[in-house]
Amino acid sequence: MRTFYEFWCQYINRPPLAVDLQIAENNTTIDIDSFALQKWSPLAGEINREEFLSISFSHHTEILDKTKDIHEVLFYIHQTVLHKWDKYDLRDRLKSGLYKQQQSATNNFIQTMPVVTYKTADDMDERMRKSLPGMEEMRKLLSE
Repeated sequence: MRTFYEFWCQYINRPPLAVDLQIAENNTTIDIDSFALQKWSPLAGEINREEFLSISFSHHTEILDKTKDIHEVLFYIHQTVLHKWDKYDLRDRLKSGLYKQQQSATNNFIQTMPVVTYKTADDMDERMRKSLPGMEEMRKLLSE
């Protein structure tokens, strides 16, 4: 619990206090919104609160035991919700370094993909330009 608190406290301004609770006139009901995590800091802009709240404390513990970077933590929270991982599936993904694999795939995307260049008909050689269908032929092909 301490690890959880120490990591997430920087993203929450303060937890709801007793004075924040809106007790109804008949003193029998409590405004549920007062318990919501409404008091998040500006640093928490990227945090999807629904996802944060939809995974178990065990999931949070697994993630925080293996990660410390907020982007990596949010990645694993999102993936856990998206794929409905139990804590053992999550543990396997954390051990395999899924986040780092995804990051390296994203970072070298431009390097691994060939650069496509487009040419207009004016830039093509005569033989290739003649092999292209004309406008009427294109309309006919598209209408079929």
